Amino acid sequence: MHRYVPLLLTLALSSAAQETPEPGPEKEGLRVRLIVENNPIKIDAHTIKLDILNVSTKPVTLVSEYFAEGTGKETYADWIKGNTTFAAFPEVVPSGYQTAAAFRTSPQVTTTIEPGASFSTQWDVFGGFNASNVNWMLSFPTTGLFDVRAELRLRTTDNRQISLWSNAQPFVVGGSKKAPKACTGVVSAVDKIKDTVSLEGAGESNGAQIGDRFYIRDGMQADYTLEVTSLDYLGVKTKVIRRNIAPAIDNPDPKMPRLGMKAGLMAPEKPTQ
Repeated sequence: MHRYVPLLLTLALSSAAQETPEPGPEKEGLRVRLIVENNPIKIDAHTIKLDILNVSTKPVTLVSEYFAEGTGKETYADWIKGNTTFAAFPEVVPSGYQTAAAFRTSPQVTTTIEPGASFSTQWDVFGGFNASNVNWMLSFPTTGLFDVRAELRLRTTDNRQISLWSNAQPFVVGGSKKAPKACTGVVSAVDKIKDTVSLEGAGESNGAQIGDRFYIRDGMQADYTLEVTSLDYLGVKTKVIRRNIAPAIDNPDPKMPRLGMKAGLMAPEKPTQ
């Protein structure tokens, strides 16, 4: 029995080593590693861990780009948490919000990463099915197993702008590891008389169903809610059930969304208690 212990230890160590993923591609001496820990007990609770690695032979000093005034006690880790964006596969239309605040006059915050060292931070998010928050700009409209990447735009004290993306990590939404339905579609045709919009890429083969709803935002000028009325293998036909159009819209025909616009799947409405 004891003769198998070294082998078990070797396998355990090998498995532990594989848990640290290869970071994203190097650019100007920096790489980014993303680790997502999916809570096995609490559905849709995740821990985000982010490492910025300096793989060059020189130290690099990164500086924040806060636009608004804050408390004056912000750290570079706070900047990373609030300004890291995420991309998902299958694609998810990001959430969006606007805030108003005074212009920043206090100094920006910095951090220096020595050669061969890294800057690390982590935070918790409840960023799963039909949820989002200020540090997690993805609201998943359906359950399933997604891949996510972190995207950062960093600035150095010598005014270099460095855009980086991380490795991909599995992200479990709603406790399901099944393939999610398509979360986006592209406007391929509109019928102004019938008030219908056709979407490519969100068909039956990608899990679309009658009654699914999609949302299109045309900047700050208009938004549309569409409901699926029929579908084929690759696309769906929808009915415009709500539109909100600003008076000064520059779209010459604002009643309908423009061809080529991207529609995002909406999460089903939560049942009332």
